[in-house]
Amino acid sequence: MKKGLLLICCVFLLSAFMPPSQLIDCLTGFDGTGQFKKFRADHNGAMSKPFRVVKTAKGDEEITVIDNYRVAYHNAKDATTVTVKIEKSSDEGYAVDQEIIRDNLNYIVEHTRNLSSAQPDSLNFNGTNVYGYTKSKVDSSSFIGSYLFFPGNDYTVYVNFHLGKENPAGYTSVEQFITQRDQFLKKYIEQLRKCGK
Repeated sequence: MKKGLLLICCVFLLSAFMPPSQLIDCLTGFDGTGQFKKFRADHNGAMSKPFRVVKTAKGDEEITVIDNYRVAYHNAKDATTVTVKIEKSSDEGYAVDQEIIRDNLNYIVEHTRNLSSAQPDSLNFNGTNVYGYTKSKVDSSSFIGSYLFFPGNDYTVYVNFHLGKENPAGYTSVEQFITQRDQFLKKYIEQLRKCGK
């Protein structure tokens, strides 16, 4: 109960005076930074069902999804090296969804090999908590890092940094990736805060 209340308070602080329409414009309007430049933003709308199923240690659980967006970022080689997925929960389901999403992240980390930590990463940029996982080496997996945060107004943001077989981002080390990752997430969250003023 205390954990859920803390999450709700943190979300309220970030989104207290920002109308929902303004927040989604901020979330989809970030132009990128460093080698990551916005290529396109798509409003995919509601899915065929108002929920999706995720795996947790308790088994399959449903999180509500009533709307969703996708933003792609290219590098200088015109390769998609970052994708941002934005999902909107139902108003009454958001608090529970956050708990389930965190449980799903724990499950993913527990069942994924070659990660930099046995526990989910917990980062903080400008007062916003970001959770995810980072690979322990530059290899041929789909992602070198995957992260999420809760900006409020019933939204969850997932940020995936792609690696792929050809390593289009050109990472030579995990440390180099982390520097670029932090720059992207910091600037993205800074924009959200400025946008909300």
